[in-house]
Amino acid sequence: MRREYRTEYGYIKWLKSLGCIMYLPLSENGDLQDRISGLSLQLTGNGTMEWDSTEQMYKITHPSSVIYSYVAILDNGLDKTWFPDDNFTTIHSAKVITNSSNRYFNTIDPNGNTDNTIGALSAAYGSTGRTNAWPRTLANVAYVCDHTNLTRHFYQDGGTFASASEYAGNLPSNWSTQGTGITVGKNRTQYFYSSQYYMKEVYLFNKVLDLTTIRKIQGYE
Repeated sequence: MRREYRTEYGYIKWLKSLGCIMYLPLSENGDLQDRISGLSLQLTGNGTMEWDSTEQMYKITHPSSVIYSYVAILDNGLDKTWFPDDNFTTIHSAKVITNSSNRYFNTIDPNGNTDNTIGALSAAYGSTGRTNAWPRTLANVAYVCDHTNLTRHFYQDGGTFASASEYAGNLPSNWSTQGTGITVGKNRTQYFYSSQYYMKEVYLFNKVLDLTTIRKIQGYE
């Protein structure tokens, strides 16, 4: 279903109807464009974001030093006011390269300058970004912050991993940022330095999506 939609303007229109505010397919070499804003990721020169023709994905390497430095930014003006209900959903496909109990990685964040804010939107497997907790194969994950019902949900590989009470640090109204936009590959502490992973099919919504809809987006239905 997802592939059929993707060949048409109708897929983007459908995503927008669900509250999609960013969609990065990262589908081929040179494709850094967000399909919602029409803008592209801007590389900072810190760390790297390089196309891997074997994996058919972008390989991201965190900056080797400096907390809060990052690989790229989507300068679309995003800030906490884009989330009036404090609800959001993130969807990722990622494959982790680094494999260590004390190494972490960060996918996207709302240009934050605190640990809680930087980690709010990032991909999680087994509810964590610790690299050795991820499989060595491609993982399809989603995280839902449902402030309306004071809950959060972790999904992976088409099913539910866990649900829990909401975490106040994730709520957009509590974010602490150093600017607008969405950054990629930002260091939260020294345990993120030089971490590597592959990433594609990244979505951000300012609404709560249910598992059925997430499965459709990820191609399970």
